[in-house]
Amino acid sequence: MTRRRRFPAGDIRHEARIVRDIGPLRRDISVCVGPQAGVGMRLDSYLTAALMTYSRSLVSGWISRGYVTCDGTLARPGQRVRAGAQIRLVIPHPPVPEDHQRSPAVVDILYRDESVIACAKPVGQLSHPAGKVLTGTVLNQLQELDPEVRLVNRIDRDTSGIILACTSAEDHARLCRAMRAGRFDKRYLALCHGCPQPPQGCWEQAIADPVDDRTIARRCAPEGQPSRTRYQVIEDDGHGRYALLELILDTGRQHQIRVHAAHNGHPLIGDWVYGQACVELEGQALHAARLVFPHPRNGSTITVQAPLTGVLAAFWQELKTGGQPTPRPLRASERRRLGLVDDPTTSALPHGYRPPTWLDDDSLRALRQETGE
Repeated sequence: MTRRRRFPAGDIRHEARIVRDIGPLRRDISVCVGPQAGVGMRLDSYLTAALMTYSRSLVSGWISRGYVTCDGTLARPGQRVRAGAQIRLVIPHPPVPEDHQRSPAVVDILYRDESVIACAKPVGQLSHPAGKVLTGTVLNQLQELDPEVRLVNRIDRDTSGIILACTSAEDHARLCRAMRAGRFDKRYLALCHGCPQPPQGCWEQAIADPVDDRTIARRCAPEGQPSRTRYQVIEDDGHGRYALLELILDTGRQHQIRVHAAHNGHPLIGDWVYGQACVELEGQALHAARLVFPHPRNGSTITVQAPLTGVLAAFWQELKTGGQPTPRPLRASERRRLGLVDDPTTSALPHGYRPPTWLDDDSLRALRQETGE
């Protein structure tokens, strides 16, 4: 009997090409199977490993309901995966509670012409629809100004600052190429614990995926992707307890500034993933303050700046006069995203399964009861 080789999820995700598109009514996920990793596995097992945040029973249910096709044909949970197969999941969103449909105030437009729009995102607002949050995001609001708008860059929900968008597919493609070619100058401001020494330098540790699929926390590790963050201390609090940094990204890894700062002994204030959550801030003290990019039509240099938000500026003044962050315990949703699950219903999740962030505890509990788990 021939023993079928199994591949860890990391290999599958490395080889597969995964494209996610989240719209107002559904999420559309396309997966192109790689040349080797996962070939021959059951389809439901393969998708569970490739997509990470969905349990095998949930994926099997989607396949059985006809939400999944393989090379254009309705798929079966037990069919075997072949190299190069084109798998598509079109999954309807769950009903959205009425209180999730209320839009916040219109975004602050920093620069606008016929091709590009730059705006300032506040802490707590998503860049684009995700999970149950289908309205009120930066993309939703910019599309009210122009239905063809598409985002060029994104920043974390808990990070404030500049987001750039284009009003046509052609301009979007040009700017994305320019960004990949390193023609963007992106600068951030951050408040950190301690004062880095020397006061100007570069953090170059490689950044790797989480060691456990249950957590969103990334890490510095030799097997990670090359990463480079330049930093400069703009000001300290006078006692070496806290510092205001300017940071320049030479690469664009997920959570790059936060991972590098924490790894080098200076976690950002309020960073509940890599440091300590605090009462004074909704998220980490990180702000996308300056963006320089070539105009997609004429190549001229455009500079957009967003001053430090009022909350961060006021908190920095408080720190300089002897104040300090007030630690707060992690919320249940934050503990779940870090793999620190206390609820008996969710703590018994299969190894390697991280609960989707768009499911609250009650919805996850109901889902698992419905599937008999």
